[in-house]
Parts: sequence; C-alpha cells; structure tokens
Amino acid sequence: EESGDGGDGGDEDAPQARQIVVTELLDSGSARGGGVEVGDLVRATTYVTMGMSYPAWQLMLGGVGKPTLLKSVLAAEKASFETVLAAIGSNGQEAQGNGQVVLFVERGG
Repeated sequence: EESGDGGDGGDEDAPQARQIVVTELLDSGSARGGGVEVGDLVRATTYVTMGMSYPAWQLMLGGVGKPTLLKSVLAAEKASFETVLAAIGSNGQEAQGNGQVVLFVERGG
C-alpha cells in the first residue's frame, strides 16, 4: 500500500516522500520467516541491475570490462510503489538475481 506524506501540497514538481506499508504476507513466504510483519514500513530494498566490471589485471593486459550483475540499494520513500515492487522482483532467480533480497523496514508504532 502506498500513501503520500499528507503535506500541505507544496511544490507540485518536488518529489514527495512516500510510505510503502506491508499490508499482507504469504503464510509460506520468506518475508514472514525473515521477521517482516504487517504494518512495517519499507524504507529501502536491494535491486539487481546489469553493470560493467573492470578487474585491474584485465585492464593492465589491455582488456575491457565485462558485463556483470550488480546489487544496489533503492530508497523507497522517493520511489513509486511499482518501482519498489520491480526492485524486489529483480532479486529473484528468474530475473537473473541470486534469489536473496534485503529489505530495510521500520516497525510501525
């Protein structure tokens, strides 16, 4: 679930802080087993993207970089719900990830 910050409207072009709230967990899901609870706020998640790796030994021998998968962190507060969901999904093995996702969550008060 996604909700705005409830501010005063402010500048229409400025990115608004968003809150991605966990509203449902699968009984057999790894998120539940990992300690995620309904009501938690997702603050950041890892995502996998294609990048270039430049090993020093390869560059010294006149070679170039090689494509490799890179894992990075996405801050959820300025990303749309769809972007956060895609970032989580990019970690899956069917998406060429390693099947491990790291969620940074804040426990609701």
